[in-house]
Amino acid sequence: MADQIICAAETTYGTTPASGFRKVRSSTDDHQTQMAVMTHRAIGDASGGAPALEGSRVAQRNATGTLTVPVASNGLGILFEAAATTSSSAVASGGTLAFEQIFSFGATAAPTGTSVSTGIYRTRRDGTTDWWDYRGGKPTQIEIAQTIAQDAGGFLTATFAMDYQTAERLTVDPARTVTTPDPMVTYAWEDALITLQPLDEAGAPDGSPNTECLSSFSLTLPMQLDVEDYCLKAGTSRHEPTRNGLPAPTGQAVWTYQHPRYYDAFVAGQAFSVSAVWAGTEAIEASTMPSLTIELGAIRLTGEDPQVAVDAKATQNMPFEVLSVGGAPAVVLTFITSDAAF
Repeated sequence: MADQIICAAETTYGTTPASGFRKVRSSTDDHQTQMAVMTHRAIGDASGGAPALEGSRVAQRNATGTLTVPVASNGLGILFEAAATTSSSAVASGGTLAFEQIFSFGATAAPTGTSVSTGIYRTRRDGTTDWWDYRGGKPTQIEIAQTIAQDAGGFLTATFAMDYQTAERLTVDPARTVTTPDPMVTYAWEDALITLQPLDEAGAPDGSPNTECLSSFSLTLPMQLDVEDYCLKAGTSRHEPTRNGLPAPTGQAVWTYQHPRYYDAFVAGQAFSVSAVWAGTEAIEASTMPSLTIELGAIRLTGEDPQVAVDAKATQNMPFEVLSVGGAPAVVLTFITSDAAF
C-alpha cells in the first residue's frame, strides 16, 4: 500500500470511526506525537548531574500536524465542518445534483461533535507499510491562500493546522475502505474574482465596489481553541477543545500599485466588505457551476505604503483585520459542489 493520508468524521471525540474515510490530497505530512517528560529530583541525586531514570516518567499529551490541500469543489467539507461555527448543506436553488455547503465563522466556536480522525500510511524503505491513527482532530487555524504561478503554486490552497487528542501506531492493517473524492475542479488563480465594497461607519455599502487585479490574496482564521483543557480522569484526561478567547482573523492582499485609494483608506480607517469568488467552467447540472465564495463582513487595512524597487514595478502590500458587522459571522465560505454531504 502506498503512502496516503485519509480522514473521517468522528461520532465520538477521540474515537476512530469504523467507516467514512476519504483520501485527502495533502502535500505535507508533519504530524507529530507530542510527549511530555515529568522529572522529579530528590535529595541525594547527583548535584548537577542528569536526572535519575527512576525519577522520570514519559506521558503522551497530544499530537499535532498540518494538512495542506488544493481547494477543490468537492471533498473538503469534512475539514471545514470541524472548524466552522455553523455548517449546513442543502440542494442548491433550482437543482437536484448541485449542493450548497455553507460554513460560517462567527462569535462562538465550532460545536462539539465535529472532530475528525486522520489516518496516515507510511511506507518503509523495504516497501512495508505502517499505519498511524491521529484521533480527536480539530483545526486550530486555517489559512487560505492564492498566488499567481504557472505550476502547482498557482492552485488555491487551504492549510489546516491540526490538534489531536492522541496518536497511535497500529500493529495490524486496519483494512479500511477509502473513498477518493472526485475534485471536479481544483481552483487556481485564473478562476478568482475579488471585489472590495467600501462601507460606511454603520457597515452599509458606501460607494461603488471595485473588482481588483491582485497579485495574491490570503486569509488566516485562528480558532482560538483551548488545547490545554485537561482533567483528572484516567483514559479521557482531555476534553474536546472549545474556544477560550475571541479569534482575530487577518489577511493580506498584494497588487502591483495602481491607485492610491487603498493607502488613503488605510490612513482614514475606511472599512470594506470583501467577496472572493472562484468559479469553475464545467456545470454540475444545467447552468449551475461549481464555485467557492468567501465573504468577509468587513475588513480594515492595517498597512501599507506602496514600495518602489530597481527595475521592478511598484507594489503595495495590504494587510487587513477582519471584523464582524452587526453580530453577523465575520467570515462565510460557500461551496457549490456535487458533494451531497460533508
